[in-house]
Amino acid sequence: MTERIKLLFLTANPTDQEKLSTDPELRDITAEISASVDRDRFEIASAFAVRRDDLVGQLLRHSPTIVHFSGHGKNGQILLENERRKAVPVPGEALASLFENLRGTVEIVFLNACETHETAEAIQQVVDYTIAMSRPIADEAAVSFARAFYLALASGVETPRAFKLGITQLNLDGLTTEIDIPRLYSRAPGEPRAAVQQAKAGRIQSLVHLVKSTTGDIIVINGRSNVVRKD
Repeated sequence: MTERIKLLFLTANPTDQEKLSTDPELRDITAEISASVDRDRFEIASAFAVRRDDLVGQLLRHSPTIVHFSGHGKNGQILLENERRKAVPVPGEALASLFENLRGTVEIVFLNACETHETAEAIQQVVDYTIAMSRPIADEAAVSFARAFYLALASGVETPRAFKLGITQLNLDGLTTEIDIPRLYSRAPGEPRAAVQQAKAGRIQSLVHLVKSTTGDIIVINGRSNVVRKD
């Protein structure tokens, strides 16, 4: 992973979906990173109530290494807000197009939302590592896994082993029915990173085209209820 790591935490709370409480997740992740040995390598930015027309701007503004989506997921897609604060699904192919234009910047996408594995499969080849949930997951398990994962990353552990430590934490917490839900997807070996980096101006032009040429339904992720994540 790059020397300097910027984590962008995004979340959405559409009014036609069950109300989420994502503040504790961000607080716990921040606390784990702040207490780690490599804390000075990390910078954390966050955006709440993310709308479909916010996502491109947030990514260009922050140029994150890690994008963490916390919100609702349904039928394999993430849910963002539209201008009326209603949920809109974002197809995995649209996100793949977006992250393709950010290759060389974004290294990890963490979809901490239920049923987002299909989106992870869509973006797998344009991001080094993608984490997604294969089915609904309990709030306690989702936060426990995320805390352990980021603590490991901030302690200098490589992504695959950090993922395994997150699973280990679920076992330690007695959440054994949840250990098969988080999934790690890695990009197949291919062209070197230098070959996929693009000039910033070129990225901006392509991303503007993306907004105009897709349905605009770009979304954010991490649906959960008090007990089990729902759509």
